Amino acid sequence: MNMPKDLNKRDFLIMLGILFLGFSYMYFYNSHKITSLEGDQIGYNQIAVNILNGNGFSIQANPPFKPTCLRTPAYSVFLALIYKIFGVNNYEAVRLIQVFLMLSSAVMAFIMAYIVFKNKMIAYLSLILCSFYKYPCIDSGIYGYPMTETLTIFLITSGILCVILLYKYDHAYLYFFAGIFFALSMLTRPANLLFPIVIAAYMALRKPLKKNYKRIILFLLVVFVLVFPWTVRNYLRFNKFIILSAPLNGVFTFTGSIIHNPEFILYPVPSDFGKCGVYIAPQDLELAKKEISALVESFSHDDVMELYAHDNELKKIGLKIIKRDYVCFIKGWGYRILGHWHFGDLANILNGITKAVTLGTILKIMIKAAIVLIIMIGIFSNFKNKLFPLLLLFPIYNTLIYTPFVPYLRYAFPSYCFIFIFFSAGIWKLCNFSLAKIRKYQ
Repeated sequence: MNMPKDLNKRDFLIMLGILFLGFSYMYFYNSHKITSLEGDQIGYNQIAVNILNGNGFSIQANPPFKPTCLRTPAYSVFLALIYKIFGVNNYEAVRLIQVFLMLSSAVMAFIMAYIVFKNKMIAYLSLILCSFYKYPCIDSGIYGYPMTETLTIFLITSGILCVILLYKYDHAYLYFFAGIFFALSMLTRPANLLFPIVIAAYMALRKPLKKNYKRIILFLLVVFVLVFPWTVRNYLRFNKFIILSAPLNGVFTFTGSIIHNPEFILYPVPSDFGKCGVYIAPQDLELAKKEISALVESFSHDDVMELYAHDNELKKIGLKIIKRDYVCFIKGWGYRILGHWHFGDLANILNGITKAVTLGTILKIMIKAAIVLIIMIGIFSNFKNKLFPLLLLFPIYNTLIYTPFVPYLRYAFPSYCFIFIFFSAGIWKLCNFSLAKIRKYQ
């Protein structure tokens, strides 16, 4: 990797100081020892333990250890490697290594910001924000429990850094490494499935040279070679074409068709379906309750064929609701976009869920709006920068992939490193503008 040449020893000492403080914050203040697991954490952990014990890629704690396609492999393999070195169920090692992954992502944000803007202050501010931001919704920091967020952030940030470096320095090997990082991000979180295609399309349109096309093919070939064996494994095991994991399109379509509250839980309790603010025909409501309960049961039993059957029924109900009122669905999509970017409180005022608006709520929304304004200043003041659009690709993709159906804030977290860079650029622009005004009137 080529580092910017005009960074000196003083800069590296400052970086080390920020990272040391960032480590202290993440490890000693914003996370704590993991004493128990819950939800999806249990599944990822059990798969890792089964891999180490020679029971295959299974989510079951007891024989016969049926293979599963409900999870992608990368994060469980990541846990298994940690357990192999430090001991099975060593959650403290997981927490420590994930803290280092987050700090590595912060360093990569620093490098990206410096290469794109050629400005140390923007780079330093990006590093500080990445090192000290307290991600919402999670009590123990996103690095303080065994889930996919930290690894996804690291892999996406690494991949985008490789793409920025190859535009800066034009080294062919960077296409190879970008392919590895993006393939692993797909195998960590299935929603990243189409992102390598987005990157390839951007590179083809942005730099349409014959040599570049050969390298893009190399990039896509690396992604294919790493992902294809897992797809083959799924087909051989389940007799279904499953690229990464069982997609659950039905449950997402159904929940996306009814949810107008961006802070509504991802898998609603069946009894709450009638309270979602969207009309559901009584017979559809009863069928949805039945199918979602059966789907959860088949998920717990890891019964893939049964899961697909219930998921398909939920998809039919969801599409029926969407077709009956497209405008209602589009409104819900807009509310979910607001929720995706921290404006769930505003969305719930607009959609009528919040009846009484307090002064505190208004002030919070105004502060968020000011932050968004700074981010937009950072974005629109840098469009002429040839490298800048590369920082926008994943936040745009991430928003478009998740918001049509899924109201879940933590799915936006892998975009935050790039948002911190935009915010830093906006702050720097405002500071320069303010200083120029002060000098003018002196």
